[in-house]
Amino acid sequence: MQSRLNLTARQVALKVLGNFNVNAHDASELLNRHLSSTNEKPKTCELVYGTIRNLSLLDYVLTKTAVFEPTRVNKRLLNTIRIGAYELLFSKSTPDYAIVDQAVNAIESKKARGFVNAILRNMARSIAQRSFECEPLFDSKTLPTSPNSCVVFSRDIFPDPQTSLSKYLSIVFSIPKWLIEQWLSEFSSKQTIDICFGSNRRPSIYLRSNTVKITANELRERLELNKIKCELIESGPMLKLSSNVSIEQLEEFRQGLFTVQDITAAKVAPILDPSPSDVIGDICAAPGTKTTHIAELMGNSGKVIATDIDASRLEKVASSAKRLGLSIIEVADFNSAFDYLNQSHARSVLLDVPCSNTGVMAKRCELRHRITASAIEALADIQFNLLNRVANELSSCRKICYSTCSIMSDENSQVIKRFLDCHRDFSITRSELTLPSAISYGRDGGYVAILTRN
Repeated sequence: MQSRLNLTARQVALKVLGNFNVNAHDASELLNRHLSSTNEKPKTCELVYGTIRNLSLLDYVLTKTAVFEPTRVNKRLLNTIRIGAYELLFSKSTPDYAIVDQAVNAIESKKARGFVNAILRNMARSIAQRSFECEPLFDSKTLPTSPNSCVVFSRDIFPDPQTSLSKYLSIVFSIPKWLIEQWLSEFSSKQTIDICFGSNRRPSIYLRSNTVKITANELRERLELNKIKCELIESGPMLKLSSNVSIEQLEEFRQGLFTVQDITAAKVAPILDPSPSDVIGDICAAPGTKTTHIAELMGNSGKVIATDIDASRLEKVASSAKRLGLSIIEVADFNSAFDYLNQSHARSVLLDVPCSNTGVMAKRCELRHRITASAIEALADIQFNLLNRVANELSSCRKICYSTCSIMSDENSQVIKRFLDCHRDFSITRSELTLPSAISYGRDGGYVAILTRN
């Protein structure tokens, strides 16, 4: 019998997917709970996140290539087939026969084994080329799997993109059609396709060096001495991590020498442009990644007052500040924070508002399966109300840095316009929208604007 502490990546992935609930936001939590039971951690993450990210695509291709109805198959059997389908489309270094055999061997019932074997072999036979290296082709036989590779089927599988680009992109990238249509109305076709690739990429891990303690280059040298591969990138004091390691087990992490942060999110604090003598408020601070960045840019001199309506998550801000050795960060209860910010004469505020997270779908892989237009509309009201409260209640505030992890104009430029229409004493002095991308280092999307009180 196989040791419970040495399960295969497929066995762990089946456990995670078996308990996964798209509305519970629990993919990462479930995965972290089970990762310790396998020695194949990178592959396990790939199978779980890849399958969830491409759920709609996988079911679509399976129904087109085999006599298969997902709603009539039990959950474990369905997830076994979905994992195998994912590997056939995206794990191009593994032979198709090996993928099918591994999927079949994960099933105990002889009858079910035959079913899985037939479904996946039918799908494999429908593929003319599993790995076609080229600029992405967009036609009814082709599935673009990266900006430079495709899977080519032997017959028409997908809608004709020339007739309905939104329907085609929605299917091949497992992104809701209404969302694709909104992107196409705001961005060019090329930009929309780039957003889709960026939203479906395997996200890299970036480390932001704690400049109070160490430079990015010194951190790189120290990590590489410990056989941890990383690359210095141009976007600020950031490193791209290449080695598969447990971040929290690294001595450099425990010593507070770095924070994990995407390169797009790391642009926000520098745009706020804090100085060592400043008193700065961070209203939606949890879990504190941007809060600590502000304190680092201030050289741990001055004051950063952090608050959040979720008191349990606010504890993470204090924990991060302690780990990084940032003594200027004060955590304040949300109900009293606005009074304290006024008493402290805070002149700048970061407002990193709750949002749809449409810029970070590569990391939050389940988001695409539950996001709705009505939810975005409700979030826009919350964002506007938070901006209003800061402007109305913080009389000392002269600069608001508004930021989101969204690329939707409803949550970004339209919220800012609505706010400025109501607050003639404010003007926008800078705004920047970053779209997700799979090119070069890869990055998330997001928005940031500076509002200045005249």
